[in-house]
Amino acid sequence: MAETRAVTLVTMRWFVSLCAIAVAAHPMGNFSASHYTRLEPDGSRVKVTYVLDLAELPSFELIQKWGVKPDASMDALRLKAADEARGWAAKGLRFSRDGVALRPRLIATDVVRDDGAGAMAVLRITARYEVDAPPGVLDFEDTNFPDRGGWKEIVIRGAGVTRASHSGEEKSRELKEYPPTDPPQDLRARVEWVGGAPANAVKIETIEQPVQVEVPKTSPAAGQIAKGDRLSQLLSQRDLTGLPLLLAFALAFFFGAIHATTPGHGKTMVAAYLVGARGTAMHALLLGATTTLTHTISVFVLGIATYFLAGSFAPQKVTRILEFVSGLSIAVLGLWLLYQRVLKLSDSGYAHTHDHGSGPHSHHHEHPQGEIGLGSLLALGASGGLVPCPSALVLLLTSIAMGKVALGLMLLVSFSLGLASVLVGIGLVVLYAKNLLPTGTMSRDNAFFRYVPVISAGVIVVVGVGLTAVSLGLLKTSL
Repeated sequence: MAETRAVTLVTMRWFVSLCAIAVAAHPMGNFSASHYTRLEPDGSRVKVTYVLDLAELPSFELIQKWGVKPDASMDALRLKAADEARGWAAKGLRFSRDGVALRPRLIATDVVRDDGAGAMAVLRITARYEVDAPPGVLDFEDTNFPDRGGWKEIVIRGAGVTRASHSGEEKSRELKEYPPTDPPQDLRARVEWVGGAPANAVKIETIEQPVQVEVPKTSPAAGQIAKGDRLSQLLSQRDLTGLPLLLAFALAFFFGAIHATTPGHGKTMVAAYLVGARGTAMHALLLGATTTLTHTISVFVLGIATYFLAGSFAPQKVTRILEFVSGLSIAVLGLWLLYQRVLKLSDSGYAHTHDHGSGPHSHHHEHPQGEIGLGSLLALGASGGLVPCPSALVLLLTSIAMGKVALGLMLLVSFSLGLASVLVGIGLVVLYAKNLLPTGTMSRDNAFFRYVPVISAGVIVVVGVGLTAVSLGLLKTSL
C-alpha cells in the first residue's frame, strides 16, 4: 500500500512538472533584450540608472564576444560588463541639451548571472552614469540593441522637474518583474528642471518614440523551454547519463510536440493539402520526416553560426528571413496546386456533362482530387520545418556551451521529432476523416465534394500569404 502511494505521488509530481513546462515561459522571449532607464535631475547633473535584462540568446552572444566561459567568476564578468557599459554610453546612449551632445560618465556597474531556459546563462547588467548638465531641457535616446524586442521602460523623477515625457511611476522594478501588460516601448525621453526648490507639479508631455520590432505580449507560450523547468534542471547537470539522459530526450520530444500546437507550424496547411489530395499514411509519414530533417538542419546551422559569429551575426534577423522564405514558398506551392486542381475540375466538369455514367471510361473522372507529387510533398515538409524554434536553438547552444555537441544534436532531433509527430498526427486524422466521406456517384454529383480540392488549395495560398505578412510585420499573429 505504501509503495502504491509513493508511486502515485511521484506520478503526480511528474504530471505537475510537465504541465508547468507547457505554461512557464519568459514573457519577453529567448531573443529579447529589455531596457530600463531612470533619469534623475539633481542640480547641475543628471543621475542615470540604466539596466539591460538580456535573455538567453543575447546573453550567449555577449559572453561569446567577451571571450569568457558562462561559468566565469563574477569579478571577471563585472570587468567585462564595465567595459561594455562604457561602450553603450559612447555609442548607444545619446544625451543632448539645446542641440549640444553630452557624454555620460560611468560611475558603477553590476552584473547578475542566472540560469535561464535550458540552463543557459542570462545576464542582467546595471550601469550607473552621471551627465553634467545645468538646469534646462535634456533630451535622451537609447539606441542599444535596436533589433531586439523586449520591455523598454523610462522613468523620470527628481528635484525641480517641471516637465517630462515620462512619469516617475515604476512598472518593472528595474526589470526585476514583468507585469502582465503590453510591454512599453519607450527609448526617447525629454525632461526639464529648474534649480533651487523642488517643483510643485510635473507636466507630462509625451514625445514620439522610434519604430520598434514586433514584441510578444506578456503571456506564456506553450512548449517554450523556460527557466527552472525540468529539462533545464537536467541540462544543468554536468554528467547527464542513464535514466536522466533518456528523460531529457523524452522531455525534448514533449516540448516539440507541445510547441507544434501553438499558432503556426503549418498545421492548417497540412490539413488543407491532404484533404484535397489522394493522400496515404505513407505520405503523412514522409511529410513528418521531411519536416524533422529540415527543422534539425536549420536550427543546427543557425546555432553553429551564432556560436562562431557572436557579435557580428543576428539570429533573429535570419529567423525573420526564413519565415519570409517559408511563407512565400507555401504561397507559391498553393498557387501551383490551385492552378492544377482548377484544371482537373474543369476537365472533370466537362467529362461529367458528356458522360452519363455508362461505358468502360465512366469512372475515369470519379475523383477530381489531385495526385500527391513527391516534389510538392517534400516542398511542403521543408517549408513547415524551415523556421527554427527559439527553444530548439536554446537546447543546441546549451549543449555546445557545455562542450557536448552530440548531446545538443540528439536533443534537437528529439525536439524536431516531437514537432513533426503533431503534423503527422494531424495528417493521419485528416486522412481517416476523408475515408468517412461519400465517394463514387454521390461525391461526383455533389458540387461541394467536387470543389473540396480547389478550396483546400486556396486555403494553402491564404496560409502562405498570411505567414509572409507575419514575417514582414504586417500581421501580429501566425496562422
